[in-house]
Amino acid sequence: MLPGSVVRLCSAEDLIIMKMFAGRDTNLRDVRSVIVRQEVRGLDWSHIEANLAELAELKEDPTLLPRLRDIRQSVGPR
Repeated sequence: MLPGSVVRLCSAEDLIIMKMFAGRDTNLRDVRSVIVRQEVRGLDWSHIEANLAELAELKEDPTLLPRLRDIRQSVGPR
């Protein structure tokens, strides 16, 4: 990295939103992995669900939130 360089990153929450929106099998596995890895830090689920709900409406895909909730439930507390 060069001094003064700016690196833009997305939050774990935004990564989950983007991966759910893309919706391929590999993306859904990635979502599961992010949830597991961020367990200690915790995730802002209200941010995730609110933003994903907006995208689901735009995409006309009412299955996005239920699929995320299924993934979240399958991970469960560790």
